[in-house]
Amino acid sequence: MMILILQEHMNNNLIQKNIPDGWQILPLSDLCNNLDNRRIPITKSVRVSGNIPYYGATGIIDYVGDYIFNEEILLVGEDGADWLPFVNKSFIVKGKSWVNNHAHVLKAKEFSSNKYLEQYLNWINLDIYTTGGTRKKLNKEVLMELPVCLPKLKLEQEKIAEILSKVDEDIEKTEEVIKETERLKNGLMQEILTKDIIHTQFKKTEFGEIPLEWDISTLGKVADFENGKAHENSISDDGKYIVVNSKFISSDGKIAKYSDKNLSPLKTGEIVMVMSDIPNGKALGKCFLILENNKYTLNQRICLLRPKNGDSKFFYYFLNRNKYFLNFNNGTSQTNLRRDEVLNCPFLVPPKPEQEKIAEILSAVDEKISINKKLKEKLTQLKKGLMSDLLSGKVRVNI
Repeated sequence: MMILILQEHMNNNLIQKNIPDGWQILPLSDLCNNLDNRRIPITKSVRVSGNIPYYGATGIIDYVGDYIFNEEILLVGEDGADWLPFVNKSFIVKGKSWVNNHAHVLKAKEFSSNKYLEQYLNWINLDIYTTGGTRKKLNKEVLMELPVCLPKLKLEQEKIAEILSKVDEDIEKTEEVIKETERLKNGLMQEILTKDIIHTQFKKTEFGEIPLEWDISTLGKVADFENGKAHENSISDDGKYIVVNSKFISSDGKIAKYSDKNLSPLKTGEIVMVMSDIPNGKALGKCFLILENNKYTLNQRICLLRPKNGDSKFFYYFLNRNKYFLNFNNGTSQTNLRRDEVLNCPFLVPPKPEQEKIAEILSAVDEKISINKKLKEKLTQLKKGLMSDLLSGKVRVNI
């Protein structure tokens, strides 16, 4: 098995045919011990409170009062639902911990490094070695036969891992900035849309206390509604128009299909929203603001909302993943919002100048989030390039 996997890795340029002097290719079983026989699952109903991390395939899933490991170990996801990042994810655990049956437990032998193996296994696409359908599994036998290309000197292994770990730290710091800014934005929206910062008189409403001058209406009274059209017969790789569908909106415009016909034109200032989603999905009620004419065409099951007399950005911020729409999701069957359900959404109506000011404040926060997301993408690309160079031996480090 190792020979077949090794050939595949060479074909995909993961391992060079002629490895550098001082490097070797060994099966993972030669580099580390597998401690899976020490894993013990604990059902939720019998767990006790504590401060010992309880690990599974995706990281810490709970805390318990006892431990089965008190050493540095390397965890590799073993199984999980096909949408979970349980494979191609390895992480090091230090100190006291408890591990369930959803993560393989590895410990590097004396001449190899946990940190190097962590980076290497995160570089290799382990997905292709899994079995199963909706719940995939990475078998122990397959994992331990994986060929690993590495320096013979443990010091060089650790130097490579140190370089890659520093980039990981920068990515994690940037991710934390993004999360913190998003938390700030959510709190800021709640503060602005209820208490505001320039008013002194308030009234009690279903939204809580709002400025006395603000009104409450329904979406149908303040915006026009249109449905999109089916584009299955006009999809073209070299089409001129972006088809605004659920995947396009849920990916913030990163995943797109194109059409050679503009069957349902969209204009600057219009808001589009996803009306259908799977149970507990992340797309229902998600909105996208159109900022350019003659570029987008609206697909079916996506609605267009056109403000009658209001600020489009304010409408976007108010409607995007609004709890009113999310409450239609029962968690068991697909949600399909009807036109009347959308238009009955309660809508908070400040005077238009205040709508514009609120949108301006929230746009500034979004800009900070966008800048950090772009930085994270650059760091991620840098990491991929470094992994390809350093873990294959194409580029050597000084030790």
